[in-house]
Amino acid sequence: DGLVYLGKPVAELIQFNAERGLLGSGAVREEVKKRIEHMQKGHTYRHERIYEDDRVLEIRGKPMVGGGYVTTYTDITDYKNVETALRESERSIRLYTDNAPLMLAYVDREGRYRFANKAYLQFAGIPMQDIVGKRIEDVLTQRQLLQRTGYMEAALRGQRQDFELELEAADGSNFYALGTYIPEHDEDGTVPGFYGMFQDISGRRRAELALREAKAELEQRVDERTKDLTHAMTALRAAKADAEQANVSKTRFLAAATHDLLQPLNAARLFTSVLSDQEDELELAHRRLVRQIDGSLGAAEDLLGALLDISKLDSDALVPEYEAVHLGELLPALREQFAPLAEERGLRIRVHVKNEVVRSDRQLLRRILQNLLVNAIRYTRDGGVLLGCRRRGDNIEIQVWDTGCGIAEHNLAAIFVEFHRIESAGSKDKGLGLGLAIVERIAGMLGHSIDVRSRHGRGSMFSVTVPAATESEKVTRPPVTTGYIAGTRLEGARILCVDNQPEVLNGMAALLGRWGSVPLMAASLDEARKLFEGEDPPAAMLVDYHLDHGENGLDLMGELRAHWRSDIPGAVITADHSEELRLQAKTLGYPLLRKPVKPAALRATLDSLLRTRAAA
Repeated sequence: DGLVYLGKPVAELIQFNAERGLLGSGAVREEVKKRIEHMQKGHTYRHERIYEDDRVLEIRGKPMVGGGYVTTYTDITDYKNVETALRESERSIRLYTDNAPLMLAYVDREGRYRFANKAYLQFAGIPMQDIVGKRIEDVLTQRQLLQRTGYMEAALRGQRQDFELELEAADGSNFYALGTYIPEHDEDGTVPGFYGMFQDISGRRRAELALREAKAELEQRVDERTKDLTHAMTALRAAKADAEQANVSKTRFLAAATHDLLQPLNAARLFTSVLSDQEDELELAHRRLVRQIDGSLGAAEDLLGALLDISKLDSDALVPEYEAVHLGELLPALREQFAPLAEERGLRIRVHVKNEVVRSDRQLLRRILQNLLVNAIRYTRDGGVLLGCRRRGDNIEIQVWDTGCGIAEHNLAAIFVEFHRIESAGSKDKGLGLGLAIVERIAGMLGHSIDVRSRHGRGSMFSVTVPAATESEKVTRPPVTTGYIAGTRLEGARILCVDNQPEVLNGMAALLGRWGSVPLMAASLDEARKLFEGEDPPAAMLVDYHLDHGENGLDLMGELRAHWRSDIPGAVITADHSEELRLQAKTLGYPLLRKPVKPAALRATLDSLLRTRAAA
């Protein structure tokens, strides 16, 4: 509109912007004067202007060599949005690393810290804002620097380093740690830096060699999977032609990493269970803290469980075992499982039971219904949830009704997409966005169909349609007992626990001790034999599957039974979620508990084992 033209005095343009509040909140005359002085003195300047529509404009001014002034205006809205997203991603990553049971840091080629998790910062006694960008020699003592220089130089040459050393924390305490430096490799083979990990091994000095070998082997597998994933992602960025291979590599890495995380999570779960049993002896603040820790561990367990399900589905590791499933047993068992969660939210959960029998995989069908019930309870504020079934010709439709917030029609297709979550005022917490994706994929693998009907603001109905069992497939089965039957079988019972992780044995000993049992701990077959020399065998055995030196829990229990010439009841506990192990344990007649072990399930299993022993 003729505002800008050649020869237009710059002061008038500045005056125009100042009068419209685009130069700040100060007086118009002062803002104009300040900017004219900048230009007259030849100062370079930069500032950002944010508009009401959230656009961000970067304004830069620079004097020219021959006189005059150049001002540039750049729209940096997209850059700012990306910057905000990266900041949110960094917060999410820090949440996970700060809860990892080890010290973790990243150092670049110049020897400067670029990242450190909470445990590392506590060890160094330096806040996060002070350690980033700081050189190693400014953080470590001279003695610590001499200990690690050779390892760091080798890591920067691309060589992985494993070593043990004694560390002195900022508070003066000393402890032994197993250190690992893992170099980061760029696409061209250069090493821009390395990851440093330190794990406290003070309580495991006697088992040092075996643990180091196991850890080195495990980290080697992680390193191999990481390289596979890196190569796959490089190929994807270059040509986007090998997406399937990239997905396989991601799945393998995810399954391996999740398996490793379940080990310390299992130990933590056991210890919090002991603290929960002691609630009456704790102060109010401590009781609240125990509940918060238990809730955080539960959330981590849910996340790892969902990731494990996705990884197994991605790798085709799940093989359905079709059998006759009695809904008259399954549906009441699910109501009993979810009743406490519903009551905690002020909801009612009802079951409409029919003595129908369907043909499906019992565990996978149960998983589908568990995920549907979790979603129904999560998104229902008032009212309740109904679980029931209807016959549809040769099929049975199992339905989950809720009186929750409902789903808008345009969102119905999106709810089955992985990591997709629909924001709703009706939910008291946010899920992971994986539950319904897992439901759809398991149902597809089983050949079952999923249906959903919903009215926004009124509620939803999710259903899975399963073939009815034929007369020849139907079998008469005794009612399934759910939950723990109170009794005194655990009181005084001698329980053998075998695990190669000392922290897991400590947690198990504390938990069994609270139940009145006599826990007897061993890390191998030889230790278990020596433990009972000249004594009667235990009442039951709880054995981890993966032990040191190639031993496994199933073989160990078989050898002990042969040694004692008695079929001592036992159960195998494992972080291995493979179908092969489940089938192997089932064939040998051993119950299988997956880590992290829920105390109620552990107690119910022990009670069942002791009942079996008493009946024998």
